Amino acid sequence: MPQCASLVTFRDKNADQIFAIFRTHSYFHHPKDVSHLALSFFWLISLAVFVVMAKMRQQEAAGLASYTVALTLVGLFMILGNCFLTVFQPRFTLPMWELTIISVSILSAKTLEYLFAGGKRRQK
Repeated sequence: MPQCASLVTFRDKNADQIFAIFRTHSYFHHPKDVSHLALSFFWLISLAVFVVMAKMRQQEAAGLASYTVALTLVGLFMILGNCFLTVFQPRFTLPMWELTIISVSILSAKTLEYLFAGGKRRQK
């Protein structure tokens, strides 16, 4: 891209030198061993454990469970919408990853709260 030639990052460098920057810095590397399928499986297990723990504690789980399901589905629909509008690019998966990770974090935190709360019950 000729417009970027004047930037300090690309000035007086050829393509090999620029690609060497990506190889030398670890924060540019994509973790190849983590797939969205594995994260989705972990999310499904977290959701099941959360629902079981909530039922055991006689707590209402429908609100939080549907919120986490909605987060995950919104991420999937965002990537699907992008794919209908243009050719798929890996950057389109970022919202899906973010919303699924947030969903797993919420489920895990609430499950751990139920697990470690023991016999303690909140009074309203």
